[in-house]
Amino acid sequence: MTALTTERPEPAEPEPRPTDTIEPARGWSFPARFGLRFALAFLIPLNFDAFFSFLPYVGDYIYLVWSPFADRFFPLLTRTFFHIGPSSARSGSGDTAYNYAQIAVYAGLALVIATIWSLIDRRRMTYPRTLEVLRVCARLVLAEAMITYGASKVVPAQFTVPSTRHT
Repeated sequence: MTALTTERPEPAEPEPRPTDTIEPARGWSFPARFGLRFALAFLIPLNFDAFFSFLPYVGDYIYLVWSPFADRFFPLLTRTFFHIGPSSARSGSGDTAYNYAQIAVYAGLALVIATIWSLIDRRRMTYPRTLEVLRVCARLVLAEAMITYGASKVVPAQFTVPSTRHT
């Protein structure tokens, strides 16, 4: 080709990228699908009132509806399965035997929900939108825990202001 010709060379075939050579995924394994179902069935009820507590009016309404149910249902299950009832002295720390039994009840219910969900929805092989919902829920739970924990350290509510006096 000379400088006076207007012919353009034919473009070369583009080289395949590594992502072009990989076969599309055929679906998730059963443990991955069941794990997603279990995680969602565990995380949402466990933090149900916390998800909505920040919304004006809605949070108050959800608490009024959810609280009587939770205050009767979970003590009944923890007494039935673990022989542990709620203590009259609430520490607020969340590390009592009753709190651990309550988490076990949530996990048991999530196992039942995930099993039923797996039986009903056997044909679906992937859950991209449900995975995104789980990610958002996990991020909200983590953010709420970190912000409230950090705020209780910054605001002098948990610890007293240090004094310079020696006692």
